[in-house]
Amino acid sequence: MLNIRRCRVVRITGLLAVFLVILLAAAGSQARMMEIRGKTYDIAEPGEFKSGEVVVRARPGTSRNDIEGMAAQMQGRIKKVIPEYDLYLIEVPPPGEYAAQKAQVNETVRTLEKFSQVKRAYPNFKVSIPKPSEIPANNGDAKEDRQAPGAPSQQGVAARTAVSSGNQWHLDKIKFHTAGAAPDAAPMVAVLDTGVDYTHPDLAANVVLGWDFVDDDDDPMDEGGHGTHMAGLIAASPAEGTGITGVSPTSKILAVRVLDLNGAGTWFQVMQGIIYARDNEARIINLSLVGYDLPGSSAYEDLQQVIDDTVAADKIVCVAAGNDDNYYSYDDIYFFPPPNLTPLPAGLANAFTVTASEWNDCRVYFSNYDAGTLSGVAYNLNFVDLAAPGWKMYSTIPISQGGYANQSGTSGATAVVAGCAARVWAKYPAYTAAQVQNRLISTGAATGSSSGGNGFYAAEKRVDLMKALGQKATGFSGVVFNGQNGLPLPGVKVVATPDGITATTNASGFYTLTGLTAGTTYSLKFSRSTFGSVTLGGQVAVADKIKDLPRPAHLNKQRAAGQWTVLFSHRNFHPGYQDAVYTYQYDWWPIPWAKTSGLHFAPRLERNGTVIVEPSTPGSLVAAPYAAITNDDWNRSSGSKNMVISQVQSGTYRIWTRLDNFQDSYYEWGSYKGPGQSLKARIYNGADLQGTAVAAKATGSGSYWWVADLSGGTLTIQNKMGTTAPPF
Repeated sequence: MLNIRRCRVVRITGLLAVFLVILLAAAGSQARMMEIRGKTYDIAEPGEFKSGEVVVRARPGTSRNDIEGMAAQMQGRIKKVIPEYDLYLIEVPPPGEYAAQKAQVNETVRTLEKFSQVKRAYPNFKVSIPKPSEIPANNGDAKEDRQAPGAPSQQGVAARTAVSSGNQWHLDKIKFHTAGAAPDAAPMVAVLDTGVDYTHPDLAANVVLGWDFVDDDDDPMDEGGHGTHMAGLIAASPAEGTGITGVSPTSKILAVRVLDLNGAGTWFQVMQGIIYARDNEARIINLSLVGYDLPGSSAYEDLQQVIDDTVAADKIVCVAAGNDDNYYSYDDIYFFPPPNLTPLPAGLANAFTVTASEWNDCRVYFSNYDAGTLSGVAYNLNFVDLAAPGWKMYSTIPISQGGYANQSGTSGATAVVAGCAARVWAKYPAYTAAQVQNRLISTGAATGSSSGGNGFYAAEKRVDLMKALGQKATGFSGVVFNGQNGLPLPGVKVVATPDGITATTNASGFYTLTGLTAGTTYSLKFSRSTFGSVTLGGQVAVADKIKDLPRPAHLNKQRAAGQWTVLFSHRNFHPGYQDAVYTYQYDWWPIPWAKTSGLHFAPRLERNGTVIVEPSTPGSLVAAPYAAITNDDWNRSSGSKNMVISQVQSGTYRIWTRLDNFQDSYYEWGSYKGPGQSLKARIYNGADLQGTAVAAKATGSGSYWWVADLSGGTLTIQNKMGTTAPPF
């Protein structure tokens, strides 16, 4: 039996249900319009509805004429119908002001509820793509990586010079390349989204045109870009050896448009799309969208019934967990509307809900997640079924928008799982939908625990396509970063000793070593021309498993003798970024950012008692102070920082860091000695490693880490921690 996980549900009936529907509608705010990288998004807020529209669920036996008569009494009309569920969309002339629109919708709902033929009525609540990830500036200095990992030229159609799967790190992470060849055919996946650019050369052969429920026509062309990105992750097929590849490149994509060019739609449109997809041969339905509602409310129950019936028809409904970091689900939230809102469809029992992970299998900072008891409060959020890569995902976008781009979110993670489900169903065609889901979960890589060691506050699995398809290989997989700039580093040679088996990192910085001997302890050496080498020992190969190394390797860019480099490396900055910075919640947030699994600290370089380099004054290598921070992983998530002294001056340099988790220092979070971080500082003179400080072995404790002193060309490792700036 499939282990379906359920979120906390409070049944709401009778007059209370009517009251809460009106309450939520009354609290609904205007559209949250966001502009990110020059594009405008309409992100649905809890309680936000389509102006002048009300949904009516009629009682069995009620005729269309009856509903038309009710609508006419309010100067309205029937706009759309879902006959399978006696659902009617009533359009009434909206007033001009938003406040008046809310009052009108509430009054319309109350009036309709009085008719004996009406089972329930509610506003036509809005839904949208999950909130796009947006990284605020670090004290006014935005350093966002806008390029494809490891390949600055990969934005645009010109990138189609060769198969670009090397830029798709998620394929490495889910073991796509060791999962065997794609079958000749795989189940159709319906993408209910902003549409699909069916002219894109990587998609044209696989797209089946469905319906456009936004414009009510048969042309589901993507005007927004989000749906094309999902379609590429699922089933892109590189044309004539160029382009990218999807997880299931032989699946057909049924393009169904339910969201507009700004990424917004309504639950009525989504329900129409789900019914259309299940009636038109799609076996898997991808819903990379989210809204919020109260469990047991009218809209919740109608959507739930549509999805329940779809799953009962042996379909898989893959759903995004949402990108709000559980913001709307915590009891301590003090704003209106009320807390405990459920992400939908993610929170529904029969939805196959996916959250997002990153390079190191940590939760991406914005992802919604399961949570039991946090800070002494029992939240009992239990709706996530599986994790999948969802950070900087390289995929297709409409040709008019450039053809290819990186995007982050639980949306992409959901599309990856939809593609994996198609591959498993193709391999095991006799499986039921529940068996496919169960196999994806049971064969997934373990990540997360109740202690939140990597940002998942419950035991989760990250999808592993190789294991799900029953393939076997013994080896290691991981990622290598350029310590100088924090970007993934291609072209790194990886040698496993004693066997001498080698691999080379691809454009995403990923490598996979296979053919190793189970039970053997290996030493892995990473090297590349113009970079210093790093050796990672004590890695034991496990039979029939590609073992993910728990933290990345960071290589130091070689410099001339006399130039000193300090390379800080740790696991990553997720998920503390969202908890500490993006939500700006200090007192009530249930995960104090000082205790997050992510880590971000401020490096300092002091000379003769004066700080000359810090994040707010990063310095210069060609002018005084002849020292600079060349990489601060504020938003790259590489887990590295880099300081360089290009010309050593007279006196004593002191290398130290600060980690103050207080309200005035929310740009820093985590713990130096946090679980799994393995924080260390490696110090080089030119190409030669001169010393290493490991935070876990530092003496003392506190917010300040005194790493080392440099004087007259002599390095002294201090490796001490204290509660004030050094010396101590």
